[in-house]
Amino acid sequence: MGNDMSIMNPLEPPDLHHFRSAEGWMELGNPREALADLARLSPESWPHPDVQLLRWNVYARLKDWPACLAVAREMIQADPHNSNGWINQSNALYFSGCAQEAYNALHKVIGNFPGNASFPYNLACYAAQLGQLELAWDWLLKAFQISPPDKMKELALSDHDLEPLWPQIRNL
Repeated sequence: MGNDMSIMNPLEPPDLHHFRSAEGWMELGNPREALADLARLSPESWPHPDVQLLRWNVYARLKDWPACLAVAREMIQADPHNSNGWINQSNALYFSGCAQEAYNALHKVIGNFPGNASFPYNLACYAAQLGQLELAWDWLLKAFQISPPDKMKELALSDHDLEPLWPQIRNL
């Protein structure tokens, strides 16, 4: 998570301490305590990309998809060139039961992130769950072209969203 700090000024104490404490709680598997530490951050620190990403991850662990969606949209507004906001927005929509909306939102911006395998991979997952298996296969093949094929194959064969495609994936 620390790679994005160069975009903005680094977090300063005490915000930095609360942020690190929240990260620690997440590593320990306690998102409620992480959320409590995030609530201690000053309002000025909330737009920081690392804070936004951690907030999204905390809410995702809690399966609070409306909160995830709100944070993802804040991420997009703050930096539309950062892929995390777009991926997180689509995942929040998908896990809220809105697979078509997730697909549409991600499809709209995939051209802005041509080297990012997460975009075609997630589109493959959404299409598979929408029953559009040929489309899902096409997107998955695009992801395979971007990411190392062995790593992508292992990921795809462990992803239940792609289960309808497992026989084809195994034959790659």
